[in-house]
Amino acid sequence: MKTPRHLMIKGWDGKKFSDTTVVIGGAGAVGSQLAITLARIGIGKIIVIDADILEEHNIANQAYTRKHMGMSKVSALKEIIGEIGDTEFVGVRAWVQDVNFELLDADIILGCFDNVGARFFLNMIAVTSGKPYIDAGVEEFSGSVRVVIPGKTPCLSCYPSLLDTNKIVASCSTDSIPFAYFTASYAAALQAMQVVKIVLDKPVDSYTFFDIERGMTDHVELKRNENCELCGGI
Repeated sequence: MKTPRHLMIKGWDGKKFSDTTVVIGGAGAVGSQLAITLARIGIGKIIVIDADILEEHNIANQAYTRKHMGMSKVSALKEIIGEIGDTEFVGVRAWVQDVNFELLDADIILGCFDNVGARFFLNMIAVTSGKPYIDAGVEEFSGSVRVVIPGKTPCLSCYPSLLDTNKIVASCSTDSIPFAYFTASYAAALQAMQVVKIVLDKPVDSYTFFDIERGMTDHVELKRNENCELCGGI
């Protein structure tokens, strides 16, 4: 029996969090910190999908230490989260497009990839399954978080140019994207806050962008594109 995590915050319902299952795509800089944060607030089950092995260059900007070198990222995260509390952790070492999401039965899907194809794939899974999707991207000292509530907020396909041309959103390049560790931390915190809002049935922010160097965080409420090929008919 999992013990709900009760925080001394007005309106906090620990049982709702302990009854929630999330799936996180990507266990890199944003995803690793997000998983640990969600475990600390008492999410009942966290499923993380990632195919990578930890290498030397990962230590500088991800939530791992040198003792995890050579381990798969999902195995390292299982070890870390196992020391935090009662959260059930499931690591799936696979490419996200090879995973059967119906079997995971998650309440919320979170994307922490720098690859635009993977992000649009998770967006498609969310829209077709009717599950909320929270996407994050970072670059240098800036980034964005977008919340997709199928049928209510825009999906990524409603405004695809935001991933292509907006400099504060993660690059679509296959090259390594430079960013600071604390940029990823901030993005993970913003994602976690949107999880809290969904679990507690509070209004979400459909598009949040930030630039830490400029000390700026702002929200834009985008309207759904009724002509969107993916979600326009919902």
